[in-house]
Amino acid sequence: MNKKVLIIGGGIAGAAAALFLQRAGWETVIFEAGTGGVEAGGGMQLAPNGMRVLHELGIEKDVIESGSIASEMYFRNQKGKQLGRMNRNVQKEYGHPAVNITRAAFHKVLLRHLEEKKIEIQFEKKLVDAGTKPDGTVWAEFEDGTGAEGDFMIGADGIHSKTRRAVLPDSPDPDFTGLQWIAGWLPAGNVPEFDLQSRNLNMTFGRKGFFGYGIFNEEDPLLMWWVNITSDEPLSRVEMTGFSQQSVKQELLELCSGWHKPVETIIEQTTGLIRGNVHDIVSLPRWYSGRTVLIGDAAHAVSPNSGQGASLALEDAFYLAMLLDRCSDDFSLALSRFENDRRPRVEKIVEQGRRSGDGKREMSPFGAWFRDQMLKVIFPLFGERGNRWIYEYDVRKELNRNRL
Repeated sequence: MNKKVLIIGGGIAGAAAALFLQRAGWETVIFEAGTGGVEAGGGMQLAPNGMRVLHELGIEKDVIESGSIASEMYFRNQKGKQLGRMNRNVQKEYGHPAVNITRAAFHKVLLRHLEEKKIEIQFEKKLVDAGTKPDGTVWAEFEDGTGAEGDFMIGADGIHSKTRRAVLPDSPDPDFTGLQWIAGWLPAGNVPEFDLQSRNLNMTFGRKGFFGYGIFNEEDPLLMWWVNITSDEPLSRVEMTGFSQQSVKQELLELCSGWHKPVETIIEQTTGLIRGNVHDIVSLPRWYSGRTVLIGDAAHAVSPNSGQGASLALEDAFYLAMLLDRCSDDFSLALSRFENDRRPRVEKIVEQGRRSGDGKREMSPFGAWFRDQMLKVIFPLFGERGNRWIYEYDVRKELNRNRL
């Protein structure tokens, strides 16, 4: 067997899967719908469990250097009253830090390592159909008229996965969670009230929305922020791309009027904005069909409110690669074990992310007051302990525990 894998999608899950599988002796080819440029995008936090996977790949240091280690998470209400703190000693406790990084910077790191390993990645390859031949060979067809064949296929093409639509057509569509997001960035030095030495991730719960901000780049400190706003309907593609930056900033200033410093200054000084909808996928009937498997957001999209989307994608890539390496002669065993072993963890995190989003919706004055009182109790009692099962997860130990 040639052991050639077609990977649909060159984002976090797809790139990590290619790097792990090449290390296991597979021939890997990535097909990415994008043009090859690095999109501006927003930011993310890679939690200790995700950084542990990057350590396995040998790129943890590069990611830290391209982002910013998050010292702690602070939670406040819109008046600035502290509701709780978390993640004070994550590096000491779990062996790896939590790192804030822009999607663009993380993508650059991954692309550089793909190039160093001479892993082929083809751009502008928009999938139109995929399947399996009677002899077990997988095939993919692209919008430009080209195609590809291999021994195995991984759908790592995100929440609106074309691979999922092709090989598991009965799967449900992603759910709109009733929240939209707006994100922005600006030089941290443009906000005099912000402590440039602070590497905390700051979270503010307001009555009509949620506001988070922190440093996402060390070299030239970049302040990134995001807002969650209740919405009855998802934004259309036109609304997500053709909006007036100034009018959205004005809406946000009205929404956050009177909030604690430096929220209003951050919005006023922002140099770029993007916006979108918050979707998730609570559960799919199956994650694989034949020799095609879904990983990352294609299989179990989690809302950004969990802070685990990227880390779960990295875990998936590593776990799948190890299973394929150990079960190279039995694809069906590898895939059934992958789904059975990973499903309980990721679906629990998806549900947790949805519950976290519920606390960021518009509320009555009493509802917001009650939420704040509950958070002041929950954070000290369950905050850090509640995340232990997420952060301490180790792919190697988990696979050995499952005895394969």
